[in-house]
Amino acid sequence: MIKKYRDSPPPEEGDIFPEGPGAPSTSDGPSSEGYIDAMRGVSGRTIRLEMWWEHQRLAVGSGFIATYGGENFLVTARHNLSGRDWPSNALMSEWSVEPDRVVMKMQVAAAGVLAWSDRAVRVLGDDGAPLWYEHPTLGRGADIAVLPLEDDEQWFVDAFDIAKPDAEHEPMLSAGDDLFVVGFPRGFTPYVGLPIWTRASVASEPALDYDNRPMYLVDARTRKGHSGSPVVLRPGRGRTVRMRDGSDHTTSIDDSWVAGLYSGRVRISGENEPGQADQACAAPPETLDIGLVWKTSAILSTVSGRTRFPAEGSGPPTWEPAEDWWLPDAD
Repeated sequence: MIKKYRDSPPPEEGDIFPEGPGAPSTSDGPSSEGYIDAMRGVSGRTIRLEMWWEHQRLAVGSGFIATYGGENFLVTARHNLSGRDWPSNALMSEWSVEPDRVVMKMQVAAAGVLAWSDRAVRVLGDDGAPLWYEHPTLGRGADIAVLPLEDDEQWFVDAFDIAKPDAEHEPMLSAGDDLFVVGFPRGFTPYVGLPIWTRASVASEPALDYDNRPMYLVDARTRKGHSGSPVVLRPGRGRTVRMRDGSDHTTSIDDSWVAGLYSGRVRISGENEPGQADQACAAPPETLDIGLVWKTSAILSTVSGRTRFPAEGSGPPTWEPAEDWWLPDAD
């Protein structure tokens, strides 16, 4: 039975509601095992999110699963979990409330079966304080949130390993390179929990910080719901990629790297100079098809920093330049 939550309360934390058929298998198509393997990797690590307050769904978004130091985390845009616009920090919902839980569409840990379930996880403690981590120095000045995940045995957790790789395993990113924003525009999914791969190209020099923050720009036709998506480099088979140590790497069909976290689109308003990041997660009258991507160094700083601030608080509004790196595709 398919259980929907659009007009009904989300499940309690840890409840499992299997949804969707198993993997298709035909005589002239891929085997069930091969199909399941293909659906994991980047697509399996990208998660459709619904933000809830009590019995009301507030918004949809995207996120991805990462592992660091033997622990699993949900990585997404801060405005998804806080319910507050970035960078203004104003409440976004018409009820002026913050989400109390996030419902993740995750794969079920079952051998030979491709199925998803709704996993609900609290985002606020009993005292109302956020349970997610924020950037240790930027705080709410960075649109990044990292939520620790526990009790993963019943879920298939395929995650990006975000430990810093060696230089020979780090691609060099340049303006004009092709990327993908992998997520759920307006919550859309072609098959239960699978994401949409939206093509993007690097629109600014990634070695330089945009808006004095650890971000760069991409040119992509993104929509609401994309916020929190992983931005992925996937060159395809037989391409030559220059690595940070100066060597050339010939790619296989499965080679992919996370190049950052998609946050929202650049907004142009009469009060701001053209190109400023003004409430990028909103949908104002004039919004460029230019997206904001938080660098991988900022993601890892957030995961490793394990810093929590009050919902209305912020860390120091400064950023010390740090070496940027890529998040390799986990085996």
